[in-house]
Amino acid sequence: MMQVQVSGVAAKRLFTVIALLAGGLTSLQAVAQTASATRTSLTEPTAVEDLLELDEVIVHGTNLRNRIVKAEDKFYKLYNQLNKDDDYDINCAYVSLEQDTRIQDRLCAPSFFANAIVETMQWNERCRGTQDSEGNYVPPPPCYTPPPPELVLLDRSDELANNIMSVIRSNPGLGDMAGELDDLHRERARLANRYVELKSAEDEVRAAQPRYRPKIR
Repeated sequence: MMQVQVSGVAAKRLFTVIALLAGGLTSLQAVAQTASATRTSLTEPTAVEDLLELDEVIVHGTNLRNRIVKAEDKFYKLYNQLNKDDDYDINCAYVSLEQDTRIQDRLCAPSFFANAIVETMQWNERCRGTQDSEGNYVPPPPCYTPPPPELVLLDRSDELANNIMSVIRSNPGLGDMAGELDDLHRERARLANRYVELKSAEDEVRAAQPRYRPKIR
């Protein structure tokens, strides 16, 4: 396999993949709903070919998502083996990112981010108020408040990206995997944009269709 040269832009894409704070690898439909691409307004009625393509895009997007998961698992496994700083090891898990929901998203994050989450949870528990013998609420004493995990991730994002690039450059095979991941995510973005275009056209056609109301006698 030919070695792929990973650019700084690719490194930023990889970091975006790693953080996944916007929701992780969800379905293509969810990605499309939050895509930043401008919705293209199509004046012609949606043809049968467009509806078929919409189905194909959704199926292809689901398959692509599965390919990305496998490619990421393979990449992170080798990356963690080569990485010499445990703080920058990256692990993936399925977690609920929204409160009051059982829907789980895939989150891939560096160890220092996961540790920051654990620290925040531990200190929140320690700093909770109590009750006295009569059941009255007793506020906690002045307590340490760790920095928010998102701020920790943002503050260390440059050093994380630099470490990732350094490890990638140290191993041609990892560079190939990074290039393949970059290509997969570009294809995913292209599909998301196309989904938005097709879905927007479909919605416009439905909105233009006359609505018949039953006659009242």
